[in-house]
Amino acid sequence: MMRTECEGSVVFELRPARPADVSYIAGMPPEIVESPSWPTGVTQLLDEHHLVVLAGRPARRAEFARSLAAHLETVPDAVTVDLPGEQATSLPDFCRMLEGALQPARAVTPTLDGVVRLLRTDPLQARHQYLIWHDADALLEADVTLFSRLVNALLSVAAEFEYVNPDVLTLQRLIFLGSDKLGAYAEDESGQFCTWLAEGGSTRFWEVASCVTRPPVLIYRLDG
Repeated sequence: MMRTECEGSVVFELRPARPADVSYIAGMPPEIVESPSWPTGVTQLLDEHHLVVLAGRPARRAEFARSLAAHLETVPDAVTVDLPGEQATSLPDFCRMLEGALQPARAVTPTLDGVVRLLRTDPLQARHQYLIWHDADALLEADVTLFSRLVNALLSVAAEFEYVNPDVLTLQRLIFLGSDKLGAYAEDESGQFCTWLAEGGSTRFWEVASCVTRPPVLIYRLDG
């Protein structure tokens, strides 16, 4: 990634360091995606995709997230939620993180079903909803099974709004930030950035899976 200063603000130019650094995961071998303009191009990609954003330095990830959030706040009828994931290494931790991030605050039952039920109630009440999960690899490293189930739940609920409940007119997008550990998981064909995980035979899940064969996720590496 290159960075320039423009009238006192940071402007990012996203460039793949090598072909594998930018991958579209959608049921076919990853294809190369042209580097979008910053920030408009990235926002346009979020119309159709979730993002996994990778960088070795936490400060670089945080700077990217701040700049992206500032731009997303200019989108009409949009809400951006920051999820500070560095200390979220268990399900109760994740639920507390989600409770603290929502405005107004909403209680989250500390179970996976509790997270799903909350997100299905459309707590953010906006047409465009962006959840930015910082340091997502902290939970990945602590409990890969729990991380997989949470990713699957978050992406499934987002897909439900688009494909199962089209009259709701809600677009939920997830931006996951982390290091190479998150990148390795994202490129794992058995991981939940690449394939759906059937949870308990949920009818809604199978409706989603019949419409979207694989989660629509893009991978970016900020390190040039």
